[in-house]
Amino acid sequence: GRLDGSLASYKRREDKHRASVALILRERPGSRGLDTADAVEAAFILRSVNPNDRWSGHVALPGGRHEPGEDDVQTAVRETLEEVGWDLSPAGGAFALIGRLDDRLTVSAPTVCVLVFAQVAAVTPPARLEPSEVAAVAWCPLSALAGGPESLTPLEKDLGIILRPEDRLARLASHIAGPRTILYASVCLPVTEVHT
Repeated sequence: GRLDGSLASYKRREDKHRASVALILRERPGSRGLDTADAVEAAFILRSVNPNDRWSGHVALPGGRHEPGEDDVQTAVRETLEEVGWDLSPAGGAFALIGRLDDRLTVSAPTVCVLVFAQVAAVTPPARLEPSEVAAVAWCPLSALAGGPESLTPLEKDLGIILRPEDRLARLASHIAGPRTILYASVCLPVTEVHT
């Protein structure tokens, strides 16, 4: 597959601020190894609503910022354990690291490292959510992300949700002169299983 060799050939960018997320894949329960477009599922989290969090209520992959001395994999493993309760480490035995995607460079946030894990256990371990960070974890077919532009849906959000509370001048300017909303391209995820 396309992930083969991605760990060996990966060249890490030396960025001061980094974050890691875990793209966790599994074979859809009941698919019995059938090679269908919907046979592979990915886990997503719904972040808890918190007025002080600019990502409040967003759908995301489990993960977060690196702590001093951590590498990309250690961060993804730690954050997933804290947020969802799944141990992605080899010692946990339920998941295996199978690759990584190219780092995502951002303007105002840390470089995001995407580590890809596959469930190797016959049954998905129970989720133990950290309610202050995660409201739910859900599985959806990976194929839902493979559509072209026709699969995108516009999503309108209040601009205040992306402006930091300390950005008072930007908030005031937006309130007076606009714009007050922002449009995102979004994908409707067909959820197959949810844990709250």
